[in-house]
Amino acid sequence: MNLPHFTFLLGLIVVACLTYFLHECAHGLAYFYFEIDFDLKLNTIVLQKDNLFLTQFQKSVIYGSGVGFTFLQGVTGFLLVKKGSSNFGFFLLLSAAVFRWAATLQGIWTGSDEIQMSIAMGLPTTFWPLLVSLSFL
Repeated sequence: MNLPHFTFLLGLIVVACLTYFLHECAHGLAYFYFEIDFDLKLNTIVLQKDNLFLTQFQKSVIYGSGVGFTFLQGVTGFLLVKKGSSNFGFFLLLSAAVFRWAATLQGIWTGSDEIQMSIAMGLPTTFWPLLVSLSFL
């Protein structure tokens, strides 16, 4: 493998890992805002209390923070690609798209952010996952 391909692949992997971690940090900021004790792990957040009651508003903010972060990441990536910073913008855009699509597929087995947002907003559980899936067309 030559150097340009290696650096491209390495950049994509680094941005993807950073995206995943920062997505969890966005959830952590929402928990911090509501003064809920949590531990931020590398790939997830663990709450200190098991039987924690959250209001619908709190759930919307907490689950929406990750989705909002990824949305802003996608917009930033799109704007960078349009501006000419193609590699980094492409990395941001691709990792945002792949992670949201993977989360939508994961939602079939467990509750993804999109499904939790739909429930918290009183919408059908398929509302946000379908909206995210349609955005890939």
